[in-house]
Amino acid sequence: MPAAGSGGRNSGGAQTVHRAVDVLRFLATGGPDGWSLGDVVSAADLTKGTAHRLLAALMADDLVEQEPSTRRYRLRVDLLGLRRDLDWYQPLRQLVAPMLRQLADELGDTVFLSVRSGFDALCIACELGGFPIRTFPYDEGERRPLGVGASGLAMLGALDQANVDRVLSFNRGRLRAHKNFSPPELLVLVEQTRKRGYSVIDGLIVPGMVAVGIVFNDPTQRPNLALSAAGIADRMPRSRWPEIVAALHRGRENMEKMVRADMRHAGAQRPSPRRPRTA
Repeated sequence: MPAAGSGGRNSGGAQTVHRAVDVLRFLATGGPDGWSLGDVVSAADLTKGTAHRLLAALMADDLVEQEPSTRRYRLRVDLLGLRRDLDWYQPLRQLVAPMLRQLADELGDTVFLSVRSGFDALCIACELGGFPIRTFPYDEGERRPLGVGASGLAMLGALDQANVDRVLSFNRGRLRAHKNFSPPELLVLVEQTRKRGYSVIDGLIVPGMVAVGIVFNDPTQRPNLALSAAGIADRMPRSRWPEIVAALHRGRENMEKMVRADMRHAGAQRPSPRRPRTA
């Protein structure tokens, strides 16, 4: 990579932009596996503090993400043209599959694990419950504007108001295709979610179906993960919502333990990738 101070890079603002571009170019060479912070420091010739600040800024603008189990940085799925590729999340899917199955068995309803992907919620795993009438409001690989559905609403409600407004502004045109989820209606749902501490979608997507969701932090301490459960209204009356939420939180705790254990194992076992040659 070119040195940070060469070719018109001397001014402070321009230098920062060029450094960020260098980091993005380097991350693009890593594909889905990504690169560690140390790899970025070495390849871009940055201090650890500067690299960390640049990566944090790129993550805040949804250009970069951290793989939860390894903490490696990579370009967001959208930027790499893998928008609907569930293989990207396969390690996490495999890791938490037993917990999701246990949770679906406990509740008897269908449960979903979703991730935030830019301005969307992406369902990366679901497990059917044992109740004979099974609902399919949200399937693996399906992507919806953030806030449409219990998982997306839980994640949207965890953002500060400035970022909520930013998401709604970006998705305004797309939300026209989702009845009951206009920006003003979503603002009401967000406020209800914050007051409850969990999200509820009661008949707004499929009449007679209720979904309840919770948000939780990924290993980078960003509210980018959500668990939700969905079933017919007769099985999910308001009086049962606290029971469902408690079960979802138990599932969340088990998932976090699995991810932390896997991260420790990955950190001890996985070698650093070779640094690519740069001009």
